[in-house]
Amino acid sequence: MNDSRMAVSLAVTAATKGAVVLNHTSVIDLIKDTTGHITGVTVRDNLTGETYHVHSKVVINACGPFVDAICKLESSESDHSRARHSRDSSKLLFSREYGADCSKNERWSRCVYVTPWLGHTIAGTTDEQVELTDRPYAREHEVQFILSALSDHLRVEVRPSDVLAVWAGIRPLALDPTKLDTQSLSRNHVLVESASGLLTITGGKWTTYRKMAEDVIDL
Repeated sequence: MNDSRMAVSLAVTAATKGAVVLNHTSVIDLIKDTTGHITGVTVRDNLTGETYHVHSKVVINACGPFVDAICKLESSESDHSRARHSRDSSKLLFSREYGADCSKNERWSRCVYVTPWLGHTIAGTTDEQVELTDRPYAREHEVQFILSALSDHLRVEVRPSDVLAVWAGIRPLALDPTKLDTQSLSRNHVLVESASGLLTITGGKWTTYRKMAEDVIDL
């Protein structure tokens, strides 16, 4: 799967169906009517600094790891935590194809996933809890772990020179106060409607995005 191409394809499809698609835009406030019901949002163009009011029948908060920031615009007086943030398994793109595999490195007590991709190989490790940032990056110790774990498992030397690209992302996991770490949190999505009408969906993953959208529309 080419996730970046998939995301662009979804945005283009939405635009052809009549949606207005905006990038580099932040929601800075929620618009409410006299009864306190949410009727739109105020957005800021992060390139020009201009602000706009966007009115709608329903506001859906599907902002990934940033859902809590939108919830706090609704009311700053209560705890609105919906997600725990984890780095979505730092990944390396290798110039060679090693074949598909998943193995646990006993020395590090973590798993490494290996997936063939377009004549190359993507290798990544399990996630861990991180602080929220809009510029996630793969840390050096994680890169070294993947290289070491692959070398141990494949019984060949995997060198830094074999790496073509390195990246990491942040995934929102639906918050469960009873779980101590991100590995034990459910990957299912959670949909919540607030008293003022804000629909918030968090959790889930690429393979369930259509189900997530269906649940929101059917609510």
